Amino acid sequence: MTLPPGRSALPVLLLVLAGVPVLGSCAQISAGEVEETAGAAAPAPAPAPVPTSLEERYPFVRFLKQGEDFYTAILTAPVGFGATMEPQLRKFCSCLQGDNPRASLEVLANGGYSFGGNPKGDSGAGAGSGKMVAVEDLVLARGSRADLEEILSFIDLFFNGGPQIEIQAEIFEVIDTEAFERGIRPAAAALVQNTGTVQADGTGPFFRGMGGGFPSASDPLFDSAGPGGVFSLAFVDDDIKVEAFLQLLRSTEGVDVVSRPRVVVRNGVPAKLISTEEVPYLEPGSVSAQGITNLKVLKKNAGVELYVQPILLGGDTVHLVVNAKASRIGRSFFIGTDANGNPISVPSVSSREATTSITVRSGQKVVIGGLRLREQREVENKVPILGDVPFLGWLFSSRGSSEVDTEVIFVITPLVKTRAPSISPFQEDIFDPFSEVEGS
Repeated sequence: MTLPPGRSALPVLLLVLAGVPVLGSCAQISAGEVEETAGAAAPAPAPAPVPTSLEERYPFVRFLKQGEDFYTAILTAPVGFGATMEPQLRKFCSCLQGDNPRASLEVLANGGYSFGGNPKGDSGAGAGSGKMVAVEDLVLARGSRADLEEILSFIDLFFNGGPQIEIQAEIFEVIDTEAFERGIRPAAAALVQNTGTVQADGTGPFFRGMGGGFPSASDPLFDSAGPGGVFSLAFVDDDIKVEAFLQLLRSTEGVDVVSRPRVVVRNGVPAKLISTEEVPYLEPGSVSAQGITNLKVLKKNAGVELYVQPILLGGDTVHLVVNAKASRIGRSFFIGTDANGNPISVPSVSSREATTSITVRSGQKVVIGGLRLREQREVENKVPILGDVPFLGWLFSSRGSSEVDTEVIFVITPLVKTRAPSISPFQEDIFDPFSEVEGS
């Protein structure tokens, strides 16, 4: 052991003889003492204040003090529920039992009122008028502080004692679309023209031309600036002239939609989670020789609907009754034209639905899949015979094909909550139902 210069070894020798352990350096002893002193100097957090009165403990209850230790508490209940709550209080609260109970109850049906009026009324006669409307029952509890605390504790347990269950849902919707279109439109007045003239004696070409066209479904009025590849074609042979726009379009689309709704419900109460889109369409009111008239705008809902009823069994086992439904807008059906000749179509709705019952632990995930829809569609319009000629038939036909593959997966996680009705945060990573389970 070494000592700093100028220090005597006698104090250290006395400590050793007394049985006190001594470190190898006096500088180390001083540093430890400084650290210990600094740690002890940190102030302890102040304790939370403890409520000292009924008003502080129950700030949302109205109390009337009518003696040294005698109060009247004015409690509220839903309209018609006061008479149901009174026998339960007398059954479970000891202060209300016996021939001479220490506390008393009085139910005032429809005793709570609220003033209702019309804030949008005109400033003329009758403005500001209103009436009192019964909105709640009143329960008057009279007794000592200890008696009222017992009554209020039971009411809190009676209303909030049942378990609450949080339903966390993750909804995955995967849509893959692949489409091809080929169409042709005349660039001039007619698709095929015969520029020859008919003489006064009636001689001349019998075939004068062919109008019409076979436009694509995505853009029936496309021209040189239409979607996809648009080719301007022209052909002249003697008096025969062909001018047209040929459109070719292939499209691929992939959409992944993830929604994560959450809701907290009481045990046994159904939960409803809906994420839909309203699609407007025209409904004919009447049909006449002039066409469809008196059109009405109606709406169809398409999207995802999830209904879950959780029931707690035992400590943390949850029985789930689940109904899952997924719908999407399908193809449109032509039903006629209006008075101006515009086509009227009504969309269809394709839906998939699954209903099941399952028992899981709190926090476990339930995956519902198989709600898959594959739609393949091919449409071809052509002139007979001419439309079947190889290559040349493209001038006299149009073709469209599409394949839509849709799959919806529901991931449901029930969580049994404590008395606090807060919603738990989601995990940082989204659960991937397509990934392989580790160890499988």
